[in-house]
Parts: sequence; structure tokens; C-alpha cells
Amino acid sequence: MGYCYGLNSYGSGLLGSYWWIMPLLFWGLIITGVVFFIRSQKNRGSREALSILKHEYALGNISREEFITRKKDLQ
Repeated sequence: MGYCYGLNSYGSGLLGSYWWIMPLLFWGLIITGVVFFIRSQKNRGSREALSILKHEYALGNISREEFITRKKDLQ
């Protein structure tokens, strides 16, 4: 008689007793986004260095052997 089983009562509603999953999903997505952003910035620096190396080789400033050696160092 004194119990209320409406939409806002404990244990019911959209997720029921699994309401605690939403904050975990939220923070998990935030952390995953930060990790992917950091990794993409790291890879971008490597691509820029390789692009500069290719440009120097195309201009004839470095030899083929030096290009290959430096390219292996970057990868």
C-alpha cells in the first residue's frame, strides 16, 4: 500500500537498476577520444618528417643511400 512504482521510482525507468552504466560509458568515450587524438598527433609528426625527407631527396640534397637510411630510422 505505501509503495509507488512510477517512472521515477528506484529500479524502474529506462535503464532500471543499470543506471550506473551511463557514467561509465560517458567517461569511457571521453578517455578513448583523448587517446585517439594523442595517437593521431604522434603519427602526424612522423608523416611530416617523412614528407620533409622525401622533399630533400627530390631536390637532390641527399643521396639515395642516405635517404634509405634516414627513412628506416623514421619508421
